[in-house]
Amino acid sequence: MLVLLVLSLLSPPMAAASKDKGGAVLEVLYLGNDYVQDPESGAWIDYNHFIIEALESSRSMEVNVEFRWPGEKGYVSTELSFDPYDVVIFSEVWSSHFTEGQIADLVSFVEDGGGFIMFGGFGGFGGRDEYGEWGGTPIEDILPVEITSNEDAVDEDTEMVYVHKQRDHPLLHGVNLNDAPVLHGYNDVEASGAGTVIAVNSANDAPLLTVGEYGEGRVVAFASNPAGGWGVDFVEWNKYDRFLTNMVSWAANIPERK
Repeated sequence: MLVLLVLSLLSPPMAAASKDKGGAVLEVLYLGNDYVQDPESGAWIDYNHFIIEALESSRSMEVNVEFRWPGEKGYVSTELSFDPYDVVIFSEVWSSHFTEGQIADLVSFVEDGGGFIMFGGFGGFGGRDEYGEWGGTPIEDILPVEITSNEDAVDEDTEMVYVHKQRDHPLLHGVNLNDAPVLHGYNDVEASGAGTVIAVNSANDAPLLTVGEYGEGRVVAFASNPAGGWGVDFVEWNKYDRFLTNMVSWAANIPERK
């Protein structure tokens, strides 16, 4: 699922951010490493494009996504500036990909009003092996869930189950979770008093989709992966685009344009 040996040729070119935060276009920085190895051919398949295309094809608002792959050495030798963006997304990137300064800058970005979304996987939340390991970092402090283990990735099918009183939450506008495909894995996180759980894991009632605030900013924790191996069926959902757009528009605190 996670790859350090993916050739840089697989990485889409970086697009320069051209809009100021709060402009007409919702600007998203997507830091992603969603590659899956085909068991038969051994080739690495790029799943990042599902997330990027879903957001940029939104019919409810205009979204511009800048994608950055961590490469073999992570982002430690890369200059990351979060200020031009409304929302930052982590998908299958782990703590060792970043410097302490980059992590501190992201925390400040959220505290000052930026949006942050973490997707799960081997590199999300606690993760697996040397991947992930966000427990005990400043990023865990801004998440609306608790990471109880840095080995919390579970390869087990699950479905999203509504928390009844959250059926009308903006993240679910135009979306029926009862129609969502099975997810093939999850991170076994726990609810915290700082978050609002919108959907739980059908396998164990643990939080699967949780939102919260940190300072002036908003944070979304999706404890599975909407692409990659865990989301291989999820990307076929006819509400996939809307679901992801709801996430970024809520995180950016920007009402959708109908």
